[in-house]
Amino acid sequence: MVTRRSRWLVAYDIVSPRRLARVHRFLKRHALATQYSVFTVETDPAGLQAILAGVGRRIDRRRDDVRLYPIGAGTGIAALGRPPLPRGLLAPGTPAAAAAGDRDRHRRGMAETGSA
Repeated sequence: MVTRRSRWLVAYDIVSPRRLARVHRFLKRHALATQYSVFTVETDPAGLQAILAGVGRRIDRRRDDVRLYPIGAGTGIAALGRPPLPRGLLAPGTPAAAAAGDRDRHRRGMAETGSA
């Protein structure tokens, strides 16, 4: 069975420093930190439910705010200022990472056939 994966932007505003640290540590195990309170994740529906449940156990729903926004396939990212990732590191699922993967597959194919 093929399960469709989708990309999500996770942003949060946690009132308590203790809960903030717990949510941040949890998300670091499941997603890519892109800013202090912003993560991106590519997951299937079961993984998304696990993330929601895990975050839900760590927040105060009356005081904290956690939001997940779907990021469509092929959606680019516009950014100003310091880059979110070190130079040369590409986030999985981004158009740049897909293009780099296509180039790598093409190069491997040429090496296997002896073309250059």
